[in-house]
Amino acid sequence: MRLQSSKNGKCRMRSQSEVEQEARAALTEIEQAGSDCWFQMLPPLRAEDHILISRVIQGRAYADFSLRMLLDLIEKDAGQTISNPNKTPRESDVIPEVRKRLSELRMNNAHERNLCVALDMIDSFTVARHQFAHYAVRRHHRNDALIGLSLNRKDAYRKAGQEPEHLKALTVYIPLPEVRRNLDALEHNVDIIALMVTRLQGEIGVPEME
Repeated sequence: MRLQSSKNGKCRMRSQSEVEQEARAALTEIEQAGSDCWFQMLPPLRAEDHILISRVIQGRAYADFSLRMLLDLIEKDAGQTISNPNKTPRESDVIPEVRKRLSELRMNNAHERNLCVALDMIDSFTVARHQFAHYAVRRHHRNDALIGLSLNRKDAYRKAGQEPEHLKALTVYIPLPEVRRNLDALEHNVDIIALMVTRLQGEIGVPEME
């Protein structure tokens, strides 16, 4: 859900179905306009958009780095040998692997619940990070949203069942109020993970990174 201004100037939360309806209408309009109108219809990013995109990508990358450090510390504490590089978790597997090994952190129930909440928040940005990193992104011409464009036909077929056609882009709709509202929470939870890593480093005698 996200905030929307009402006629009396107050804000209300929009339902997910309202956001999805807005997205469908916007993407249908872009598809009907055709590829020759993409750049004329969709304005370029603003400076603040570049900052937001950078925060999402780096926030999620920092989370992945910290969670991999957490897994390394768990393995070291358990006396495990270093895993074969071919068995290193993919990005999509890192959070599930941390969840699977939560009990090895020997936290109390409240701290474990807090960590699960942090992992949920971090995971909620996985799709946005991928879109910002791999799609050509433009502004929507009316809505406070970004449009991601991709001509990767393999992704288009795998993710949307889109049959290959010349100049037929896979398009995604990214409503910015939702991203902005959760971005501070993402960065806060990433900081929580980093502090946990620092604490564990001290407990098992691993020198802290400079």
